[in-house]
Amino acid sequence: MNLLAISMSPRKDGNSELLLSAFLRGAEQQGTETETVRIAEQEIRPCNGCGICGKFGFCPMEDDFLALSESMMKADAVVISTPLYFMNVPSVGKAFIDRCQIFWAAEKRTEANENVALARYGAVLAVAGANKGLGGTDLFRGLHDTMACFFDAIDMKVNDELYVPGVDEKGALLNCPQILDDAEKLGRSSVSSIGDASTSK
Repeated sequence: MNLLAISMSPRKDGNSELLLSAFLRGAEQQGTETETVRIAEQEIRPCNGCGICGKFGFCPMEDDFLALSESMMKADAVVISTPLYFMNVPSVGKAFIDRCQIFWAAEKRTEANENVALARYGAVLAVAGANKGLGGTDLFRGLHDTMACFFDAIDMKVNDELYVPGVDEKGALLNCPQILDDAEKLGRSSVSSIGDASTSK
């Protein structure tokens, strides 16, 4: 089994990546092979709304998105880690998500449906500096909706979520050993779900 981890943080080794590292440590303890991609280190241009993916089934932009999309199709699981920026993912992550329109378009193209064989397991790990949203609203509500839409577009669902508020300064999560332990446990427990997804493809 293999797991593709996608970090959407512009800040290397920040709190969201600490959370991700703990999750991956747990998954690897159970024999899962993992690969981590940092979106901030990829060349992924924003979607320009040309509509070619909907008409012809491919994206004409020649950048790192193609290789990453191929890795997504081969993975048994995809895990997203991100900090919260204005109640959603950072701009580098949103550019990647918007380019995944190609997967949604493929589902609408009958001739492409048999070629879309994505994993069914997905997880979201996120941190935020604040403790609550404006007016006391759910701080992670916007991210939750975006991730649900994203995973649905790539023919997956969100099996696990771990949202951590109140960690702002770089490395602040190191002062929260229980949360890191929870992330590691979640990584270990994810393996059975990954196995179920892999055998059902």
